[in-house]
Amino acid sequence: MATTKPEATPETPKTTAVVTWKDRMAAVAAQAAQTEAPKGGFLSFKGGNISYDDNPIPGNKLEVIVTDFLLENSMFREKYNPNKPASPMCYAFGRDEADMKPHPECEEPQHPQCGIPGEEGCCPNNEWGSDPDGGRGKACKNSRRIALITTDCLGHEDSATRVKKANTVMCKIPLTSIKNFSSYVNQCAKVLDVHPFAVVTELSTKPHPTSLFQVHWKVMDTVKAGDDVMQALYEKHVATGKLLNQPYPKQEEEAAPAPKGKSTKY
Repeated sequence: MATTKPEATPETPKTTAVVTWKDRMAAVAAQAAQTEAPKGGFLSFKGGNISYDDNPIPGNKLEVIVTDFLLENSMFREKYNPNKPASPMCYAFGRDEADMKPHPECEEPQHPQCGIPGEEGCCPNNEWGSDPDGGRGKACKNSRRIALITTDCLGHEDSATRVKKANTVMCKIPLTSIKNFSSYVNQCAKVLDVHPFAVVTELSTKPHPTSLFQVHWKVMDTVKAGDDVMQALYEKHVATGKLLNQPYPKQEEEAAPAPKGKSTKY
């Protein structure tokens, strides 16, 4: 009796469809993440009045946690105009003044490095007396670029989750307020032995006879919370450190006139 061989099961053709789909999914996911990257609101000290995204802060005081900060040097083409916001032509962020150099994304780097005033290799625009308007100021303005969150995320059973979801607020303080901020940071580090992200801080402004106002930072207390909250604050610190390094947006406008300062573009 003849036997019938069972039909061979057709071999499933090999395909790269799954791999291709995964690659495409990863690509669009990365694009979505970039589009919706964490963006904080902005805190303004205009005229000595604290406002958050143009909303005045009652009493001109705010309890915050400073999650991270950077030094910033920035040089603009023209004087500040509130009706025509502009990105600086050259800027640098850093943690050590001696190592600062123009950000890779800045449009017109003026010198290979910022340098320290009075020392060899310092950018001429970072020297005292370089302000094109005269006086002892600089053409390149020194400031602090600061990230913070408000303290209303603390004191809850789910504080760790609230810290992670807290909106990051960005602000810059002028040269005249840097000394106050430096004293505050040193108090946290040398007296309390902590980074500012572990401290409840009162932020305020006060009138000043020569600079209209100054921004003040007052240590209220160290954060009293469990390990989960402190871990969340640390993670926030790391995340906002990256946020602080984001470049200014590119200028999309007609060519601006050359600055009056000493252009040292190399």
